Amino acid sequence: MVNDGAGPRWRHWREHVTFQLDGKIAVISGGSRGIGLATGRLLVGHGASVAFAGRHDDTVERAVADLQQAAAAQGHDSRVLGIAVDLTAPGGVETVVERTLATFGGADILVNGVGDSSYGPFTEITDEMVVSSWTIKVLTALRLTRAIVPIMERRGGGAIVNISGGAGRDPQPGGVPAAIANAGLRVFSKGGASDLARRGIAMNTISLGVVATDRHLARARAAATRTGKSVEEVLQEWDRETPTGRVTAPEEVAELIVFLASRRVLNLVGAEIVLDGGSGHGL
Repeated sequence: MVNDGAGPRWRHWREHVTFQLDGKIAVISGGSRGIGLATGRLLVGHGASVAFAGRHDDTVERAVADLQQAAAAQGHDSRVLGIAVDLTAPGGVETVVERTLATFGGADILVNGVGDSSYGPFTEITDEMVVSSWTIKVLTALRLTRAIVPIMERRGGGAIVNISGGAGRDPQPGGVPAAIANAGLRVFSKGGASDLARRGIAMNTISLGVVATDRHLARARAAATRTGKSVEEVLQEWDRETPTGRVTAPEEVAELIVFLASRRVLNLVGAEIVLDGGSGHGL
């Protein structure tokens, strides 16, 4: 059998670059609910310690207990740090980074997952809506990345996963502020990926369609009130609109995030992975 050297070369790079999740430290923005919480559960289940930010004390406290229970269920002693903070406020990002360093001493994984829900009729879009969406989605990711990259470099590398939305690829009239922000996050992620790769850090993006979070359920309740249908009927209709027959579960997004964070495919850098059940039409 001819050996062209690809096998040994692959093994060499895996030995020197790839890292397992056990003992790693992850930072998640928007980690107290939905996708962020599901990701935290999976990370601690693989032995990583997790610091996450959320806006409200009560949801942060519940999420900490949830993640601690998830870690214990898998027999891990992963540590969990929940930080109640507004990441868009002055000093918000600094608070997360400083408390993470004080508690864990470093960071290997960053999930820029904080969400935004600025929607409304196209002709009623305000400056404030656009600025708010941009600040929440793009500037928060930029600030966290800028602060954490040097920490990752000192630890030999890392992984950054940015959570975008399908509106950034396939905008609709009612969601232009969020679409602008998601498109900006895509540009940020793609534009910085090659530079970070040379520093040992893989940055990739996940572009989502509809995900079955609390926000999805709230919209279903509102639709049920408008139409006189039950919430379950609305949810089933929305599931049928997805080619796979159902919208994406937060746990599916978490699986993809953790895969990207694991660096199991070393040259997966600067990619945008669409996870929408085949419902999107954007290029």
